Parts: sequence; structure tokens; C-alpha cells
Amino acid sequence: MSFRERLRNKFVRVAIVFGDYLEQTGQLQMAAEHYQKVVEIDDLVEEFYQRLMVCCHHLGQKAEAVKVYNRCRTMLSTALGITPSPNTETIYNDLVRK
Repeated sequence: MSFRERLRNKFVRVAIVFGDYLEQTGQLQMAAEHYQKVVEIDDLVEEFYQRLMVCCHHLGQKAEAVKVYNRCRTMLSTALGITPSPNTETIYNDLVRK
């Protein structure tokens, strides 16, 4: 694994740990802002989109959560030629049903 890949993996882990801390301490708006920033840095980490969708949902921002899902789907399709994972689809389906 290259230095660049190791550094990216550390960034992803730290970003998720920090976002999880914000979520667990009830700082959902800050968590959503954090996930939005990290998506802008690395837009191919599906878990960032998942966490952002959940935060938006808990903040009552359903339309924003749907936009996040659509952006995720587009980015994964365009850059990697794949569809969102079953976990992302479950989060999305839960959002649109409520």
C-alpha cells in the first residue's frame, strides 16, 4: 500500500471517528457540516454520504438527505461505474418512506 493510500485511509478513519463523536454527543448540525466538508474533500467515500444522509434526516432536512443520496449515486456511477451499496439504499429507502 502506498503512502498516499495509507494517508487517505487514516483521513477516512479520523473523519468518521470525529463525525461519530459529534453525532453521539447530539451535535447533529456540526456533524452534518463535518460530513459535508469531508465529502467535498473525498467524494468517493460512501460512508460519508451515509452519515450525512442520516444527520440530515434527524435534523428534519429530508429534501437535503435525498439530494445527498442522488449526489452519492451520481459520483459512484460516474467515477467508479458502480451503484450505491445495500446499506446506502436502505438508508435512502427509510428516508423516503417517512
